[in-house]
Amino acid sequence: MFTDVTVLPILVSAILAVAVGSIWYSPLLFGSIWMKSVGISMENGVGEREMIVRAIQGVLAQSIFFFVLSQFILNSQSGGMSLTKIGVLLTAFIIAGIINAIILEKKSVAYLLINAGYSAIIIFGGIGVIAFWPW
Repeated sequence: MFTDVTVLPILVSAILAVAVGSIWYSPLLFGSIWMKSVGISMENGVGEREMIVRAIQGVLAQSIFFFVLSQFILNSQSGGMSLTKIGVLLTAFIIAGIINAIILEKKSVAYLLINAGYSAIIIFGGIGVIAFWPW
């Protein structure tokens, strides 16, 4: 069922996604706007130990995501969809989920733009790492 996949590009993609996320959602870029859009503040932030646990959880979750993405990529190389179409399709699904959160959870458009931008970057970055990794 699953095509043979090298684990290293999946782990590299996952670690890069978490690293990009830690910068993307930091006060250096969009962290302040994002925190305001979800109703949290720096005062009720998390401790260092919890941040480490969340980073490990993030790498695990992203590894699962990139494993599934690697299956799409490897199958696309045998006559399926192009890498660009895969990236656009996955980004569209994620944006649809974010729009659902805006409608049901009454999140702001800033929430949509910040999360959609991050999703697009990590999806296309992961596609690049996995598809062009020297297997």
